[in-house]
Amino acid sequence: MYGASSYYFARTVISIMTFFFYPFLLTLCMIWFIGLPVLNFTVFVSWCLDLLLICLVASSIGMTIGCIVPESSQAILVANLVVIMFNLGAGLLANTNSGYLV
Repeated sequence: MYGASSYYFARTVISIMTFFFYPFLLTLCMIWFIGLPVLNFTVFVSWCLDLLLICLVASSIGMTIGCIVPESSQAILVANLVVIMFNLGAGLLANTNSGYLV
């Protein structure tokens, strides 16, 4: 039906769109809800790039776990534990009243 090259090309295009669309949409929502005191194009782009890097790292960790763990149910459990471990030390958002972002 489809060749291997067309499958991988379609998969790559969808992955790239997902990797860029999600951080862009999340950046729009976060800047609106947080109400950053300094709101310009540089802040928007830097915040979006930070989220893009986080998205790429999380995808790489997920693919690594998927390659290491043989069964999908066990891989899901291991991936959830890794996500919880990283969330315990997460510090992307800062208190806007602390003067950190100004």
